[in-house]
Amino acid sequence: FFSFFAPIIHEAAKRETMPDKKKKKKYPAICPHGSLEKVFDNVYVVMGSYKMMPAARIGLTMTIVKRGDSDLTIINSMRVSPDVEEEIKKLGTIKNVVRICANHGSSDEYYIDTYGATYYDLPNADVKGATVTPKADKELPELPFSDGKVVMIKDMKYPEAVVWIPDGGGTLVTGDFIQNGRPAPHKSVIGKAMTSMLGFDTGCCRPPPLCFKAYGDGKDMYQPNVPAILELEFKNIISAHGPAQVGNAKEDLKDGLAKVKEGPLWKPSK
Repeated sequence: FFSFFAPIIHEAAKRETMPDKKKKKKYPAICPHGSLEKVFDNVYVVMGSYKMMPAARIGLTMTIVKRGDSDLTIINSMRVSPDVEEEIKKLGTIKNVVRICANHGSSDEYYIDTYGATYYDLPNADVKGATVTPKADKELPELPFSDGKVVMIKDMKYPEAVVWIPDGGGTLVTGDFIQNGRPAPHKSVIGKAMTSMLGFDTGCCRPPPLCFKAYGDGKDMYQPNVPAILELEFKNIISAHGPAQVGNAKEDLKDGLAKVKEGPLWKPSK
């Protein structure tokens, strides 16, 4: 089942973001989303959606980190309505855009072009099948703020990273490798059915089953990544997919990791 749907979804996402050289530059459409929400002082989110294919929208969560008096950094970007964009601008100036997942980033160019933002991208992110984005100004693990840390996710087909920030007693900002499988608004009916059938609705923070089918590179993804993530002190997780998990997130993640079936791509007992 997963083997059938994984390439279909991946190719649909790729087509959605491929530029049309015959047309004037076109940014992704604004999909249904909510308001700007404060998670902690200097950390905000907008919960919205992303069109994978016609009539199929999945959840997407954009994170905004503020540093200093006005410097804003967007992680897991998403187009938003003019009203919400104005609310973001009231927080400060969009100075940076950070991509932490090679299969995300279709809206990065909008913020780079509109605000002259500095673009931080993953190294070696131009792999076949990844989302096409502008050339990076800087590369992770470098960050635009000095109080953050980066864990580069290893042995996956598509580059990815986890960002740690100290806010709220420690917060992880994640992409696809760690998702919050709890209910999220703004999915379409087909999107809800699709994510349910594909096992994304796990009810906890963990890698979803499709992560192994779509992103697996034939290597163990546990030992090179999970211990390094769990070494960090954190109480919260803000994933690109799902609501912000505020409080007890480390325990929730441990519980979720324990539910992942051991196999060639997942060897916690090695």
